[in-house]
Amino acid sequence: MSVKDILFQMAEPVVQQEGFELVELEYAKEGPRWVVRVFLYAPEGVSLDDCQRVSDALSTRFDADDPVKTPYHLEVSSPGAERVLKTDREFRIFAGRLVRLTLSEPVDVDDSGKKVQVLHGLLEAVTEESVALKGEKGHTITLPRGGVKQVRLALKSSAPAFN
Repeated sequence: MSVKDILFQMAEPVVQQEGFELVELEYAKEGPRWVVRVFLYAPEGVSLDDCQRVSDALSTRFDADDPVKTPYHLEVSSPGAERVLKTDREFRIFAGRLVRLTLSEPVDVDDSGKKVQVLHGLLEAVTEESVALKGEKGHTITLPRGGVKQVRLALKSSAPAFN
């Protein structure tokens, strides 16, 4: 098991105990130092005080079990308002949120003949095979996951509505 996996397993119950969802954990060397970066999510948002509280709790846990044998810097933050979603875990956490979906190739989403490559809508479901997106008019479109280039959280929709 990798150090990152061990850190994730250690961090998840601590983060949940503090009332948050662990979105992602990064463990990487950046320049001369190692960084453990933890991203939290809560529907009501994540404050700076929340990050500090979770950071203190994680530091206590990591110091007690010592999973990282080299010095590292711990960073705790929210995932960001327009974060790129990368994992199935993130798709599950952010289901129901507005996203900007970029396709590898343009498609006709409403039989109008007009092809689009970027769609905005509510992320309904993601499976190994597909991504379902609900448009402004309530219509759901299901697209092959292999044709989806990127899914990013969005603050507002700027794409044309689909039925």
